[in-house]
Amino acid sequence: MNADKRKVLAWLAGALMVMVGAAAFAATPVPSGRWSFVFTDQKGRPDRPIRVFTYRPRQCDSTCPMIFVLHGAKRDGYAMLNSWQPLADLHKVIVLAPQFEAKQWPKAAAYNHGDVKEQASREKWAFSAIEHIFDEVNDGQKDYVIFGQGAGGQFVQNMAFLRPDNRARLMVAASPGWYTMPEWRKDKGAVAYPYSLLESPAGPNELKAGLARKVLLIVAENDEAPDDEGLEKAPPW
Repeated sequence: MNADKRKVLAWLAGALMVMVGAAAFAATPVPSGRWSFVFTDQKGRPDRPIRVFTYRPRQCDSTCPMIFVLHGAKRDGYAMLNSWQPLADLHKVIVLAPQFEAKQWPKAAAYNHGDVKEQASREKWAFSAIEHIFDEVNDGQKDYVIFGQGAGGQFVQNMAFLRPDNRARLMVAASPGWYTMPEWRKDKGAVAYPYSLLESPAGPNELKAGLARKVLLIVAENDEAPDDEGLEKAPPW
Protein backbone atom coordinates (compact mmCIF):
# COMPACT_ATOMS: atom_id res chain seq x y z
CA MET A 1 0.00 0.00 0.00
CA ASN A 2 1.48 3.33 -1.05
CA ALA A 3 1.60 6.44 1.12
CA ASP A 4 -1.35 8.14 -0.60
CA LYS A 5 -3.67 5.17 0.04
CA ARG A 6 -2.57 5.02 3.68
CA LYS A 7 -3.42 8.72 4.07
CA VAL A 8 -6.87 8.22 2.54
CA LEU A 9 -7.63 5.24 4.78
CA ALA A 10 -6.37 7.12 7.83
CA TRP A 11 -8.65 10.05 6.96
CA LEU A 12 -11.65 7.73 6.49
CA ALA A 13 -10.95 5.99 9.80
CA GLY A 14 -10.76 9.35 11.53
CA ALA A 15 -14.03 10.49 9.97
CA LEU A 16 -15.76 7.30 11.09
CA MET A 17 -14.48 7.75 14.64
CA VAL A 18 -15.91 11.27 14.69
CA MET A 19 -19.27 10.00 13.44
CA VAL A 20 -19.38 7.20 16.02
CA GLY A 21 -18.36 9.58 18.76
CA ALA A 22 -21.06 12.07 17.81
CA ALA A 23 -23.71 9.35 17.96
CA ALA A 24 -22.47 7.87 21.23
CA PHE A 25 -22.43 10.92 23.49
CA ALA A 26 -25.31 13.12 24.60
CA ALA A 27 -24.90 16.88 24.53
CA THR A 28 -26.24 16.92 28.10
CA PRO A 29 -25.86 13.44 29.62
CA VAL A 30 -28.10 12.66 32.60
CA PRO A 31 -25.95 12.00 35.69
CA SER A 32 -26.70 9.44 38.38
CA GLY A 33 -29.22 10.38 41.06
CA ARG A 34 -31.41 13.49 41.09
CA TRP A 35 -30.44 16.46 38.97
CA SER A 36 -31.91 19.33 37.00
CA PHE A 37 -30.83 21.62 34.20
CA VAL A 38 -32.32 24.53 32.30
CA PHE A 39 -32.94 23.68 28.67
CA THR A 40 -32.74 26.56 26.20
CA ASP A 41 -34.49 25.36 23.08
CA GLN A 42 -32.46 26.79 20.22
CA LYS A 43 -34.53 24.78 17.73
CA GLY A 44 -37.81 26.11 19.09
CA ARG A 45 -38.38 28.81 21.71
CA PRO A 46 -35.06 29.97 23.23
CA ASP A 47 -37.05 32.76 24.93
CA ARG A 48 -38.96 30.13 26.92
CA PRO A 49 -36.40 28.13 28.94
CA ILE A 50 -37.58 24.86 30.49
CA ARG A 51 -36.17 23.41 33.71
CA VAL A 52 -35.88 19.64 33.36
CA PHE A 53 -35.77 17.56 36.54
CA THR A 54 -34.08 14.20 36.08
CA TYR A 55 -33.47 10.99 37.99
CA ARG A 56 -31.13 8.18 36.97
CA PRO A 57 -31.06 5.07 39.18
CA ARG A 58 -27.69 3.87 40.46
CA GLN A 59 -28.16 0.64 38.49
CA CYS A 60 -28.40 2.65 35.25
CA ASP A 61 -25.89 4.29 33.01
CA SER A 62 -26.81 7.11 30.63
CA THR A 63 -28.02 4.61 27.99
CA CYS A 64 -30.94 3.22 30.03
CA PRO A 65 -34.48 3.64 28.63
CA MET A 66 -36.00 7.09 29.11
CA ILE A 67 -39.45 8.22 30.17
CA PHE A 68 -40.81 11.77 30.09
CA VAL A 69 -43.37 12.49 32.83
CA LEU A 70 -45.51 15.59 32.34
CA HIS A 71 -47.09 17.49 35.21
CA GLY A 72 -50.67 18.68 35.45
CA ALA A 73 -52.04 22.20 35.80
CA LYS A 74 -49.99 22.86 38.96
CA ARG A 75 -46.83 22.90 36.79
CA ASP A 76 -44.78 20.97 39.36
CA GLY A 77 -42.17 18.89 37.58
CA TYR A 78 -40.27 18.09 40.78
CA ALA A 79 -43.37 16.50 42.33
CA MET A 80 -43.71 14.29 39.25
CA LEU A 81 -40.08 13.26 39.60
CA ASN A 82 -40.66 12.30 43.26
CA SER A 83 -43.65 10.17 42.29
CA TRP A 84 -41.72 8.30 39.63
CA GLN A 85 -38.43 7.72 41.47
CA PRO A 86 -39.46 4.36 43.05
CA LEU A 87 -40.69 3.11 39.68
CA ALA A 88 -37.45 4.23 38.04
CA ASP A 89 -35.45 2.19 40.56
CA LEU A 90 -37.70 -0.83 40.06
CA HIS A 91 -37.69 -0.78 36.26
CA LYS A 92 -34.26 0.79 35.69
CA VAL A 93 -35.35 3.76 33.60
CA ILE A 94 -34.22 7.38 33.43
CA VAL A 95 -36.96 9.85 34.33
CA LEU A 96 -37.18 13.32 32.79
CA ALA A 97 -39.74 15.77 34.19
CA PRO A 98 -39.80 19.03 32.20
CA GLN A 99 -41.49 21.95 33.96
CA PHE A 100 -43.47 24.23 31.66
CA GLU A 101 -43.66 27.36 33.83
CA ALA A 102 -46.91 29.31 33.57
CA LYS A 103 -45.07 32.59 33.01
CA GLN A 104 -43.29 31.07 29.99
CA TRP A 105 -46.08 28.80 28.71
CA PRO A 106 -49.25 30.59 29.89
CA LYS A 107 -52.57 28.87 30.41
CA ALA A 108 -53.79 25.70 28.77
CA ALA A 109 -53.38 27.19 25.29
CA ALA A 110 -49.58 27.26 25.52
CA TYR A 111 -49.08 24.08 27.57
CA ASN A 112 -51.88 21.51 27.21
CA HIS A 113 -52.65 22.52 23.63
CA GLY A 114 -49.07 23.11 22.56
CA ASP A 115 -49.24 26.81 21.62
CA VAL A 116 -50.40 25.58 18.23
CA LYS A 117 -52.71 28.49 17.45
CA GLU A 118 -50.08 31.12 18.25
CA GLN A 119 -47.10 29.52 16.49
CA ALA A 120 -47.07 28.82 12.78
CA SER A 121 -43.82 26.85 13.03
CA ARG A 122 -44.36 23.47 14.59
CA GLU A 123 -40.80 23.53 15.95
CA LYS A 124 -42.02 26.25 18.35
CA TRP A 125 -44.86 24.14 19.74
CA ALA A 126 -44.62 22.79 23.28
CA PHE A 127 -44.90 19.28 21.82
CA SER A 128 -41.72 19.84 19.83
CA ALA A 129 -39.85 20.88 22.98
CA ILE A 130 -40.07 17.24 24.13
CA GLU A 131 -38.39 16.08 20.92
CA HIS A 132 -35.72 18.76 21.29
CA ILE A 133 -35.01 17.81 24.92
CA PHE A 134 -34.67 14.19 23.80
CA ASP A 135 -32.13 15.30 21.19
CA GLU A 136 -30.19 16.99 23.99
CA VAL A 137 -30.10 14.13 26.51
CA ASN A 138 -30.30 10.87 24.58
CA ASP A 139 -27.14 8.80 24.69
CA GLY A 140 -27.91 6.43 21.86
CA GLN A 141 -31.55 5.79 22.80
CA LYS A 142 -33.73 5.66 19.70
CA ASP A 143 -37.04 6.32 21.43
CA TYR A 144 -38.73 7.11 24.73
CA VAL A 145 -41.96 6.67 26.66
CA ILE A 146 -44.08 9.71 27.56
CA PHE A 147 -46.63 9.89 30.40
CA GLY A 148 -48.90 12.84 31.19
CA GLN A 149 -51.28 13.33 34.11
CA GLY A 150 -54.29 15.68 33.98
CA ALA A 151 -53.23 18.68 31.89
CA GLY A 152 -50.19 16.61 30.95
CA GLY A 153 -52.59 13.91 29.71
CA GLN A 154 -54.18 16.47 27.39
CA PHE A 155 -50.68 17.43 26.24
CA VAL A 156 -49.90 13.80 25.35
CA GLN A 157 -53.13 13.14 23.46
CA ASN A 158 -52.74 16.36 21.46
CA MET A 159 -49.09 15.59 20.76
CA ALA A 160 -50.13 12.25 19.25
CA PHE A 161 -52.22 14.05 16.61
CA LEU A 162 -50.23 17.26 16.11
CA ARG A 163 -46.74 15.69 16.18
CA PRO A 164 -47.41 12.09 15.14
CA ASP A 165 -43.82 11.87 13.88
CA ASN A 166 -42.54 11.96 17.49
CA ARG A 167 -40.19 9.23 18.68
CA ALA A 168 -42.27 7.94 21.60
CA ARG A 169 -42.73 4.18 21.49
CA LEU A 170 -45.59 4.48 23.99
CA MET A 171 -47.73 7.53 24.84
CA VAL A 172 -49.79 7.44 28.04
CA ALA A 173 -52.53 10.03 28.69
CA ALA A 174 -53.74 9.66 32.27
CA SER A 175 -56.98 11.25 33.47
CA PRO A 176 -57.15 14.23 31.12
CA GLY A 177 -59.84 16.66 32.25
CA TRP A 178 -61.39 16.58 28.79
CA TYR A 179 -60.57 15.33 25.31
CA THR A 180 -59.76 16.60 21.85
CA MET A 181 -62.16 14.82 19.51
CA PRO A 182 -60.38 13.10 16.58
CA GLU A 183 -62.40 14.95 13.93
CA TRP A 184 -61.32 17.73 11.55
CA ARG A 185 -64.48 18.27 9.49
CA LYS A 186 -66.89 21.07 10.37
CA ASP A 187 -69.75 19.38 8.55
CA LYS A 188 -69.41 16.47 10.97
CA GLY A 189 -70.13 18.72 13.92
CA ALA A 190 -66.55 19.42 14.90
CA VAL A 191 -65.80 22.51 17.00
CA ALA A 192 -62.50 24.33 16.53
CA TYR A 193 -59.29 23.12 18.17
CA PRO A 194 -58.65 22.26 20.97
CA TYR A 195 -62.13 20.70 21.17
CA SER A 196 -61.44 18.83 17.94
CA LEU A 197 -58.82 19.06 15.19
CA LEU A 198 -60.89 21.56 13.19
CA GLU A 199 -58.84 24.70 12.36
CA SER A 200 -55.66 23.03 13.60
CA PRO A 201 -52.66 22.00 11.48
CA ALA A 202 -53.82 18.38 11.78
CA GLY A 203 -55.95 16.89 9.03
CA PRO A 204 -56.77 13.37 7.83
CA ASN A 205 -53.13 12.40 7.31
CA GLU A 206 -52.07 13.46 10.80
CA LEU A 207 -55.12 11.82 12.31
CA LYS A 208 -54.33 8.55 10.57
CA ALA A 209 -50.70 8.73 11.71
CA GLY A 210 -51.74 9.63 15.26
CA LEU A 211 -54.21 6.74 15.50
CA ALA A 212 -51.44 4.41 14.35
CA ARG A 213 -49.33 5.36 17.38
CA LYS A 214 -49.31 3.21 20.50
CA VAL A 215 -51.37 5.39 22.86
CA LEU A 216 -52.74 4.28 26.23
CA LEU A 217 -55.61 6.30 27.71
CA ILE A 218 -56.13 5.92 31.47
CA VAL A 219 -59.56 6.99 32.71
CA ALA A 220 -60.22 7.38 36.43
CA GLU A 221 -62.98 5.14 37.76
CA ASN A 222 -64.22 7.43 40.54
CA ASP A 223 -64.21 11.12 39.70
CA GLU A 224 -64.77 12.82 43.04
CA ALA A 225 -65.05 16.37 41.67
CA PRO A 226 -66.98 16.43 38.39
CA ASP A 227 -67.74 20.13 38.88
CA ASP A 228 -64.14 21.17 39.52
CA GLU A 229 -63.39 24.56 37.97
CA GLY A 230 -60.42 23.06 36.13
CA LEU A 231 -62.67 20.77 34.07
CA GLU A 232 -63.83 22.08 30.71
CA LYS A 233 -67.61 22.37 30.33
CA ALA A 234 -67.89 24.19 27.01
CA PRO A 235 -68.75 24.15 24.20
CA PRO A 236 -71.89 22.02 24.40
CA TRP A 237 -71.69 18.88 22.30
